[in-house]
Amino acid sequence: MAQDVLQLLEDLKIGSCHLLGHSMGGKVAMELALTAPVKVERLLIVDIAPVTYPTQAKGHMQVINGMKAMKLDNLESRASAEVFLRRYIVDEPTRKFVLTNLIRNPSGGFCWRLNLPAIERDYDALRDMSDHDSSFQKPTLFVKGAESGYIQSKHREQTLAYFPQSDVKVIMGAGHWLHAEKPQVFQKIAMDFLTAQNCAASSSLAEEEMR
Repeated sequence: MAQDVLQLLEDLKIGSCHLLGHSMGGKVAMELALTAPVKVERLLIVDIAPVTYPTQAKGHMQVINGMKAMKLDNLESRASAEVFLRRYIVDEPTRKFVLTNLIRNPSGGFCWRLNLPAIERDYDALRDMSDHDSSFQKPTLFVKGAESGYIQSKHREQTLAYFPQSDVKVIMGAGHWLHAEKPQVFQKIAMDFLTAQNCAASSSLAEEEMR
């Protein structure tokens, strides 16, 4: 996936960019920054750390099972889809976020715009983080939802090893979907970082307790 992004930058003749990624997208963004640092000027990672995560299949597979179980051809509306998914996804922000991937099929009914079979098949690989000998030496910001467990203090050493010029911001009252739960707060944090003239963050992450 990082190679796909790199190829897109080449096709669009974009020499370098600011890169933002959430969750799995954050893993992709970190991979690109570590393998092609010349392409990335600033890196903003949302609620994910550069680590291999233990199996969380119970929650994630429950989401996938709900998406697979939905009868898309007979689905009448997005509202009825949300009612159906309540039995699989209790958390409302997660449920609404999943439903952003539900689109109308030109031939009738609805369809998922993501590659659901591939996600299910490659779930274990998506939890992984490749080993790297290099580090990304440009400004990096990790944004964490206070109620999420994806970024923890035990991840600090590996995070600093890969991203020594990094800082961390915590959004209170938000979980893993912090950009959907607290959009205005997240937007301000993101824009402040992306428009900053410099980033003296190398010591900030070391001092910040990543809860």
